[in-house]
Amino acid sequence: MPGALTTISILDNNGNAKTMRVWDESGIGDGPFQFVKLAAKSDGVTIDPATSTKQPALGIAGTPAADVLTVQGAASMTALKVDGSAVTQPVSGTFWQATQPVSAAALPLPTGSATAAKQPAIGTAGTASADVLTVQGIASMTPLNVSESISNIAVNQVSVATSATLIVAARAGRKSVMIMNEGATDVRIGGSGVTTGTGVLLYGQKGSGLVLDGGAAIYGIVASGSQSVSYLEAY
Repeated sequence: MPGALTTISILDNNGNAKTMRVWDESGIGDGPFQFVKLAAKSDGVTIDPATSTKQPALGIAGTPAADVLTVQGAASMTALKVDGSAVTQPVSGTFWQATQPVSAAALPLPTGSATAAKQPAIGTAGTASADVLTVQGIASMTPLNVSESISNIAVNQVSVATSATLIVAARAGRKSVMIMNEGATDVRIGGSGVTTGTGVLLYGQKGSGLVLDGGAAIYGIVASGSQSVSYLEAY
């Protein structure tokens, strides 16, 4: 026969009569009786009695209980405190030394940072550097000091004829050359293909002259006869 809930009368420690809801296993009031806790099921109507057979046994402090209740987490629940300070906790994984090696090549740099790859090499005084930095001028800037050093000077005189005549041979590193007319005949100055109709006029007056920069070969020609010219070459 199935059991049933029933009410029994008992006396408390002071002799006062009390009633208690119990579970009558006989179903007819004969017992045996089990103290119960009543809980409504999810339908809000059905009563689910929790008998003593459903209650976990009380354990002893510091000793694991034979009956185990699992813990089920829930969203936004109050965190469970887990304290493992009383025992040594096992840790798994890869361990590293206290001081970690760091590769600078792997570190991100701020935008616009100048890396070693962007730095020109330091050269040797008096020797041209393999890395070149250009100079950009601006309005009202402090002028850059630019001076040319001249190590050598060469002078000579040449008689210029009616065909292109070499006055000064080409020279790498030449700074400038000054050509002076030694007489009264016009001389035309130019390259190896100079003619009396294409060359630059060196006026036919003793002491007239012109200055040319660079290291190119310089030729001269006269319309008739010949004319002596002199030059001063700086390099």
